[in-house]
Amino acid sequence: MFCAMKKSHEAEPYFESAVQLFEQAGLDDEVGRTLSSIEIDNLMYLSRYSGARSSGQGAPALWKKANDVLYLSILDIALGNLYYRLNRYGESLSHYDPGAEGARKLRTTSSRSPQSV
Repeated sequence: MFCAMKKSHEAEPYFESAVQLFEQAGLDDEVGRTLSSIEIDNLMYLSRYSGARSSGQGAPALWKKANDVLYLSILDIALGNLYYRLNRYGESLSHYDPGAEGARKLRTTSSRSPQSV
């Protein structure tokens, strides 16, 4: 809620608490989702770029293992945004491109599924 209201500073302790609770419950996917997509954005708003970078470190291994293309794409796009803000455009593109490719694969796959007909 705080994050949606752009109250990034107030939201930070809730992210940390959520990560701890998800870890204790053994919900690795939720740990990865919280750290990568939501917390990266929150830390960028706070100009805490090194913290934002480290938040996305562990999630890719979890999602590659689970073959979670959606969250790998979201993470790549979030990291692309981070590097763009740091004026590191080459690194930014090295994340945007795989993120966009993953999104295209998902769109193609979902358009072929019987549920989308």
